[in-house]
Order: sequence, then structure tokens, then C-alpha cells
Amino acid sequence: MSNSLALRRRTFLNFSLLGAAVSAALPVKAFAQAPANVSFIAPTADNPIRINFNENALGMSPSAQAAARDAVAKGNRYAKAEITQLHAKLCDMYNVPKNFLLLTDGSSEGIRALLGAYSRLPKVQLVIPELTYGDGQHFAELYSVPIVKVPMLANWKVDVAGLKKAVDDFDGFSIVYFVNPNNPTSTVTPASEIDPWVRSKPDNTLFIADEAYAEYVSDPNFKSMANLIQDGLDNVILLKTFSKLYAMAGMRVGFAVGAPAIIKT
Repeated sequence: MSNSLALRRRTFLNFSLLGAAVSAALPVKAFAQAPANVSFIAPTADNPIRINFNENALGMSPSAQAAARDAVAKGNRYAKAEITQLHAKLCDMYNVPKNFLLLTDGSSEGIRALLGAYSRLPKVQLVIPELTYGDGQHFAELYSVPIVKVPMLANWKVDVAGLKKAVDDFDGFSIVYFVNPNNPTSTVTPASEIDPWVRSKPDNTLFIADEAYAEYVSDPNFKSMANLIQDGLDNVILLKTFSKLYAMAGMRVGFAVGAPAIIKT
């Protein structure tokens, strides 16, 4: 898309120095397991845990907190070096070239930018499960993109066949926003149900894979869509965030992984 919405330089540099420095300070292996905050305070009626945002109540790991405190002294400078270091570490983690990964202001910015870019097409729709994370619908409405909601199956499972039908029945461009594990139902959609559809490369279809909760999954049927990108698929983009497992919700650090043509949108 030659006239796609580009993320502005200032947006890219708008990460707080805290978020960039904390993330850069963590070695790659630390992303797999972050120690719990030993100073956790039990909730009370006056100080409850706010689970409506799915925030990590344990807080940042002690090492991340220490890195954040150390970064305050450099808060007057743009975090260019730290951003570059974080970008490089994430590219190594996901085994992709540097032009396959874009740092974002949490994962929400990735959703916003994609909806904004593809909303410029003459005919486009957003296809989502009936119950899922609301930012896809929010930004689609903001950019006047029609929304098709597919009802859930029994036990709140995502109806992949229903999503596919919604795409097949449309004669324009479809954006399939797919959260796995799904929020708020917590259900996991097996890779065996979604991967073949993505690999079939349906015409005029982009898959947005939001895996904000992937690090919590123990179900062997789950498989990150990162492997599809590593295999060369250019019709899927993966969105990730540091807000959940790494307890950095307030620092707004996330990233998108996908083929360069999508990353440039």
C-alpha cells in the first residue's frame, strides 16, 4: 500500500525512557521467566486488584524495577540507543530480520495503525469473534470500517469456520483480528484450526494475531503464529505487549512482527 499510514518518528521515539531502558536491561533469557515481586501487597477493599484491565498484580520483577530507577537519571535524553538494543533483542528472540519488527506503544498502537492504514482501501471489513478484546472494534469504528462479529461456539470457543465464511462471503478486503488465547473468554484456538487457513493465503485477507497472553499458555494445542512469519507468510502480523506477563502496562511497550510490506503500513 503506497499511501499507507506510517508511524511517525516521534511516535516511535515516544516510549518512555523507563520502558525502553528497563526492557533493554533485561537479557533475552529473562523474557522467559521473570521473578515475582517479593514486595507484593495483598489486596484490600480500599486497595483492590484491578482485574478489569488484566494487569499483572505482581508487578515488575525486582531487576526490572532497579533498571527503571537507574534510567531516571537519563530521562532528559531520547532513548535511541535503548530502543535499538531492545529492537535487536526482540529480532533475535523471534528469529527475524530487523525490518520484520516494529516497536509500538503497547500492542494497541499496532491495532490502530493497521486499521487506519487499511481503512483507506475502497472496500474493507473487520472480522472478529463476538467476544474478544475490544480495541479492534474500537479502532474500526474510529476509521469507519464495517465490522462483522461471528458468534461464539459452545464453551466460548472461537468459530474459525464462521470467521472463514465471513471472509469468503465478502468481495472486498478482510482484516481478521484474532486474539489467541482469547480475551475475555480465555479459550485457546488450536493451531490445527487456524494455521491451515492462514497458509492457504486467501485473497485480499490480512490476519492480525494478537498474542498478549501467549506466555501463560500450557495447552500443547497452542502454537504462536510467529512460526508462520518465519516460514515466509506475508499475510499475517503478530502483535505482542509487555503489559501482561512483564507487568509493564503503564510503560506502553509492545511490538509487531510481520513481513516488511505490512510493517511499513
